Amino acid sequence: MTKTAFRISSLVLILAFSATCRFSQTPKPQASSPPPPRKGFVNDYSNILDESTTDQLDAALVHLHETSKIEFAVLIVDSIGDHSLEDYSSAVFGSWHFDPTNEKDAKILLLIAAKDSQYRFNVTKALWQDLSDAKLNEAGSLMSDAFAEDKYSEGLVKCVDAIIAALRERHRPNS
Repeated sequence: MTKTAFRISSLVLILAFSATCRFSQTPKPQASSPPPPRKGFVNDYSNILDESTTDQLDAALVHLHETSKIEFAVLIVDSIGDHSLEDYSSAVFGSWHFDPTNEKDAKILLLIAAKDSQYRFNVTKALWQDLSDAKLNEAGSLMSDAFAEDKYSEGLVKCVDAIIAALRERHRPNS
């Protein structure tokens, strides 16, 4: 075989292999861009929660807001696409008018990218002392453990309950 024939056959094999690899990969779900609008305290755009859990969580988060003025929103999307978790959650934080540097606005965002198996908490400065990384990680692990067993409703309820309990330690409800 001549050098030219060898190069051509090598090039054909490389092209065939790279096309096979490219098409055999599962495409990554596309993120919604811009972030979806806020509908309430619980925003399940991935439809992983049953209706009773959504109602239960919404009632708990409404009660938290009414008794302590702490606003806790949950956003569940299928995927964040090629965005980093930090960039996507910051975009949601901004579009939902959560100012992370505001020392008086007590707000929390829990972003869950269901098909990406990722989550992130964003907390305004007003709550930094109340919700340490350790407390957020502990609540997140309760959720992750349940999510690993496809128990999304159970996991999210455990996580939200843990965050509310941590906040109640420092923010006694107004009577």
